[in-house]
Amino acid sequence: ALYHPTEGYYSSGAPLEAHQDFYTSPGSHPAFGALIALQLEQMWHLLGMPSPFWIVEQGAGSGLLSQGVMSFLQSYSPDFYQAATYVLVDRTAPSTAKNKTDTYCWVRSSTLPFSNLRGCILCNELLDSFPVHRVVAKGGRLQEIYVGLEGDRLVEVTDEPSTPMLSQRLEESRRAGLAEGQQAEINLGIEPWLKEASNALSAGFLLNVDYGDLAPALYAPHRRLGTLLGYYRHTESYDPFAHLGYQDLTAHVDFTAVINAGRKHHFKEAGFTTQRDFLLNLGIRGFIAALGKLDISQPVSDANRFAMMELINPEGLGKFKVLAL
Repeated sequence: ALYHPTEGYYSSGAPLEAHQDFYTSPGSHPAFGALIALQLEQMWHLLGMPSPFWIVEQGAGSGLLSQGVMSFLQSYSPDFYQAATYVLVDRTAPSTAKNKTDTYCWVRSSTLPFSNLRGCILCNELLDSFPVHRVVAKGGRLQEIYVGLEGDRLVEVTDEPSTPMLSQRLEESRRAGLAEGQQAEINLGIEPWLKEASNALSAGFLLNVDYGDLAPALYAPHRRLGTLLGYYRHTESYDPFAHLGYQDLTAHVDFTAVINAGRKHHFKEAGFTTQRDFLLNLGIRGFIAALGKLDISQPVSDANRFAMMELINPEGLGKFKVLAL
């Protein structure tokens, strides 16, 4: 549905910029990239200011985040800008993708084909687009929800789990089973991805921004239908079989699973918080206050202020989570 080479939502040949079913923090305002740049600069100092300092953004999409980061660094911290090499990794790349330069490089890949890097692997809304197994508790047992066919119609079919790793993940993350009839999603791609990330770095950080929660909140009984959602023309859809190839499909990230899997592959938790608190700690209020000192019209100032406030809106992008390993 997402990555079929000719019919998938992200792979159909339409420019990435044409997908308007959702909006992301980098697309809301360049201040998001600038504030991420401040965090990256601190990481650079903590690692002893290596040159090169690799910034590897996996799932880079249209490249908006890289533009926000590097354009800010060029004026704010020329020394770090010179040391930084930004690698954008994605299965596809926009038609405007830059060729390799001193500071930029596009890599078309669904993996992290690197080793011995010092720097940061950066991911904004990556894990929510990984494939997931769907499960449901029935009769006190865990069942998997498969895709079946009735005539020419796709339907849900429940049966025994395809792998014992599904029950194992729930046990590791939640220490308890699901409530009767409760559905959930399990992303078994998290640990292989973290193993890749660990192999790519000799020393450094992984910074992950996404929507999701720690396991006790993610698998709480009130989430009876899980978190799988489609987004079609800015409208939420609870039917994953609707608009196939034309709607984005996502599931919330189990950050407990990310932390646990990270420990198995030499990572340790450096911080976990909301995007709102993360950006407030990095100084977004100063960016907003600086608008009053710029020679711009009031409507332009108001539009910028509104966009920056959306980044920390506790009911919107501000409730995203940020995990540093």
